[in-house]
Amino acid sequence: LLGAVMAARLAAGVRGPFALEASARQARAEGARQWLAAITLPPKARTALLRAFATTADGDPPGVADALEAVTEVTSPHLDRAARSELVRLVTALRAGGSELAGGPERPVE
Repeated sequence: LLGAVMAARLAAGVRGPFALEASARQARAEGARQWLAAITLPPKARTALLRAFATTADGDPPGVADALEAVTEVTSPHLDRAARSELVRLVTALRAGGSELAGGPERPVE
């Protein structure tokens, strides 16, 4: 769960009102990668999170959206409906060019 939150926070820094400079995104992604190396996770979760962290450093919204979607899939058994909904909205916003990253109306997850 904490990895999913971290991936989402890093993804939010790619576009929109919370956009970070490339150097800040890269430093944060590296810090997240180092944090992840210090904890034990199932291989699928580790791989999805590492990919998500790396794509945020690159700053490519569609790539970040794909990686965050994989994180959502891997972590969904451990997330409540509201958390899954937030991740799905972030993925949707990244695919739409980041214009909705600041939030918006709640949309249920199916």
